[in-house]
Amino acid sequence: MKNEVTYKKHINVDKNNRVEFLLINWDYEDGGDYLAKIFCKEFGMSAEEKVDYIFFSVIKLYLDKVTYELL
Repeated sequence: MKNEVTYKKHINVDKNNRVEFLLINWDYEDGGDYLAKIFCKEFGMSAEEKVDYIFFSVIKLYLDKVTYELL
């Protein structure tokens, strides 16, 4: 049985009131890649190549003049 994927919204006051989302029951190993494809297809965003770091990876997404980061 699959669990429902939900999210919690968080305003990070330590990062200039940045809006962050925590996905709950999101168990995809390359979930950022999957989300980037959805955002590009459904919302017309453009994406940079994924940058891998030691403990996480980052994909930058763009819509109009706003930059989003998937961690």
